[in-house]
Amino acid sequence: VYHVPFLVIFRQATFPTVFSFFPIFRNIVIRERIEIVHGHASLSSLCHEAILHGRTMGLRTLFTDHSLF
Repeated sequence: VYHVPFLVIFRQATFPTVFSFFPIFRNIVIRERIEIVHGHASLSSLCHEAILHGRTMGLRTLFTDHSLF
């Protein structure tokens, strides 16, 4: 588990950061030798950013929406 130092707006939601998240994400991916990025929450900007950056880095990505009901 990693703490990402972003301002929480409401109920663990953050502002979309897009490019300021990339250095942190890249560092974690390289250090942990991550090969697959799996996102779960359709309303999470951090989830979508991780998938975007994962694709940019050539990683396999997967999105599963568990919050439909």
